[in-house]
This record gives sequence, C-alpha cells and structure tokens, in this order.
Amino acid sequence: MAATDSKQPDVSESKAADVDADSKTKTFEFKCKYYASADAVFTALTDPRDIMRFTGAPATGEAKEGAAWSWMEGAIHGTYEVLLPGEAIVTSWRFKDWAAGVASK
Repeated sequence: MAATDSKQPDVSESKAADVDADSKTKTFEFKCKYYASADAVFTALTDPRDIMRFTGAPATGEAKEGAAWSWMEGAIHGTYEVLLPGEAIVTSWRFKDWAAGVASK
C-alpha cells in the first residue's frame, strides 16, 4: 500500500553524516510529509494526552518554551526550546539510558 493510501508519513529525503568518530555520534536529518494539518501535528507532538493515545504509555509536559517533557515513563525526555504552534518544534531530547550529557536536537 502506498504511503498516501495508508496516511503514513512520506519520507522524501534523509541523510546521515559522521560527526565525531571517537564518540560514535551521528547527525541525521530527514524531511517527510504528514497527511494532517500543521496544527494537528503540533498538538500530536506536544499534548501529553495525544502522545499517550499514540504510545499507550504515560507522557508528561506542558507545551511551553523551556518546559520539560517525557514520554513512555521517562524513557524519552527533553526540554522544549522553541515552540511556534502550527510552525515549528525545537526540542533537546535524550533516551534515559544515554550517557550523561548526550542529547539530540
């Protein structure tokens, strides 16, 4: 079934590059098209109630710049750096078991 038929995100471009061979970190960037409004995607990624519906696991947080959030009982957590409803979400995040000081943006 095509992505447009199943309403799954359509990944149109992705790339990865080594950042630091010693720490084995990589940078990944991808662009995709979601079959939903920008406001719906924003809410789906910032409203704990929506996140819990999608994951089936506890989520916390408030859609406010500087606020902390967590998904899946803290397995994934971070801080909202920039929030522009319907336009952009910039967050610093990490998995619970990553080394101290390691985060993604």
